[in-house]
Amino acid sequence: MTPYCSITCLNLTKNLIGDGAAKHLGDVMSSNRTITSLLIADNRIGEYGCHPLSDALATNPILRTLNLEGNEIANGGAIHLANALSTNTALSEINISRNDISDQGAHALGQSLQKNRSLTSLDLSGNKIGDSGMQSLAVGIGQNFTLSTLIVAGNRIGNEGAAVLAESIKHNRSLKQIDLSKNGIENDGAKTLEDAIKVNQVLMSLNLAGNLISPMRVRQINRLVSTNSLPAQRQWFVYCLGDLVLMV
Repeated sequence: MTPYCSITCLNLTKNLIGDGAAKHLGDVMSSNRTITSLLIADNRIGEYGCHPLSDALATNPILRTLNLEGNEIANGGAIHLANALSTNTALSEINISRNDISDQGAHALGQSLQKNRSLTSLDLSGNKIGDSGMQSLAVGIGQNFTLSTLIVAGNRIGNEGAAVLAESIKHNRSLKQIDLSKNGIENDGAKTLEDAIKVNQVLMSLNLAGNLISPMRVRQINRLVSTNSLPAQRQWFVYCLGDLVLMV
């Protein structure tokens, strides 16, 4: 593929690219000026393959969407990507779900969010991020003005992680959708998020499905929503006793 090709979307999902071919792909992306969407999910790409892709991302002014879901980049790859996001000014959506990323990788990504001014969607679902990693992400969110969607479903976030995120969204004016489903958040964590929503005037969708929130907390959130003067399109998702309660 030459730098002058006319392809705008390159979809190589579910192949066997691996680290070797990922390096060549990185070389291509460093000079390509037409591809705006690169989809390379489920390709056995590890940290070493992620490194050249990250180097290309750091300077590529065209790429808008990068899907690395279901690879094996782990913390090392997440750190490479975070370094790239600190300088990249074009990418708007990145999906690095199911990549064995834990708190170390989340810490680097949180730091990059403090500097990045283009990213609107970050998907970190299905990783191993705990409260410490969520704290780093929350700090980044507190200083970020473009991110509108944060997906951290299926991680290891508990009450402490929910509390630090709640503090950030009290002041954040860009986040519109947060997915915290399938974590370990209990009533105390849900209460901090509820209190944050009383202050936040922007968040429209909060997914708390699959956590450990009681029916009483559900009713309290429901009362808040029913008396809230915020836009009617706001949505809350609370999973309780096997039932998904959707309140609008």
